[in-house]
Amino acid sequence: MADYFLTQLYGGDEFKLLAKQLERIVPKAQKVERFAPAAALETGSMAIQAAILAIELDLHLAEWLLAQDLAVNEDNMLNAYRAVNEADTRRIQIGHLKEVCYRTDKYINSFMLQKAFALAKGTAYRYNYQPLYEFINAGFIAMRPLDSVSGFIEPFCERELEIIDRVHETDNGGKPMTFGV
Repeated sequence: MADYFLTQLYGGDEFKLLAKQLERIVPKAQKVERFAPAAALETGSMAIQAAILAIELDLHLAEWLLAQDLAVNEDNMLNAYRAVNEADTRRIQIGHLKEVCYRTDKYINSFMLQKAFALAKGTAYRYNYQPLYEFINAGFIAMRPLDSVSGFIEPFCERELEIIDRVHETDNGGKPMTFGV
């Protein structure tokens, strides 16, 4: 699951394509709803939106570092986080991520949804929806081994929120705290 977070949700490079594919599929959602509930499709859309937000937030940090002509290291990243000052948006990002995980967990054990999803593969590939299909499939595969999504997502989000709080605090000398929690 952690690998999926890092490679797909935080590091995916196909989000423009995925967003375009979602735009194309939304008008056809009524036909798909016979096999998959609208909430399942909405969850896929939420996952992509959460990933796009993560990339946008990281882009703001990269832009700040470039504007300051700074190397990527812990001190400069701390300064970037504080200068960009998007702690509230990062908290929202973590909330969205948690919601996507809980919603996906709800569908992962649905026999009907799994069968409908498997049957849709050929159609998805035939109509060039392979990236969207594979993105959703990778999420399902990542979550299957988990007994409960809460055992992963709760500690993950708790740690991320602690890091956000800590990064935006200062020590007595006015220096930002470190990323370590």
